[in-house]
Amino acid sequence: MQSYKKHVVETRLKEFYTTMQQAFKLAEVENGDIETWGRVNNPGNVYVENDVYPSNSDEWFDKYISPYLKGQTKVDLKKSEKFMDSSIFRILLNGSAFTFNTNGIYFFPNAGDYYKCASYDAATRVKRCSGTKYFKFKYYEDSKITPFDYPNHSSKATLTYSDYRNRLRRELLVGNIGSCSKTAVEAGVEASYCAELIRLEGWKIPKDYPFKF
Repeated sequence: MQSYKKHVVETRLKEFYTTMQQAFKLAEVENGDIETWGRVNNPGNVYVENDVYPSNSDEWFDKYISPYLKGQTKVDLKKSEKFMDSSIFRILLNGSAFTFNTNGIYFFPNAGDYYKCASYDAATRVKRCSGTKYFKFKYYEDSKITPFDYPNHSSKATLTYSDYRNRLRRELLVGNIGSCSKTAVEAGVEASYCAELIRLEGWKIPKDYPFKF
């Protein structure tokens, strides 16, 4: 059973990454640079009141990304069902699901786990779901969708994508607070780097993975 669950997670993580990368690339071909999306008279990507942000706009997502995600099901969430305050929630054909906003993309290999994890308080959610039932991704203007990783994404602006990846080390993903480790979870911090750890292993869950499925 453990082996089967791991295989499902591995397969769906890779599929999600590939599918979302492709969707963003196709959307840019059709709509131009991502910095200009939904920003009337604001091509400099500077926040102004009433600007359209993907973090709170189903309309933004449906206009730019949905056309390139085949077979997705849009689910309107009640306030009590929202995960990390995201109103954008989609279920995919393979039974996985994700939420989307600018602060983080949360991917659920099994869509049914979404409601279970969303019902927990923050501390319980981290301990019971982080790194097993959901995985954190991020979108960047140069790399599009990618697993959330180390160092923190705020430092990424000073690095080229290749340099950024070259500086990643496995020990940084498992040895820092917020990392893919039991230490992080026991401290009440999301295991944010687990998707990146699995990606670095060729989309395979390593033998020393800190959590059971």
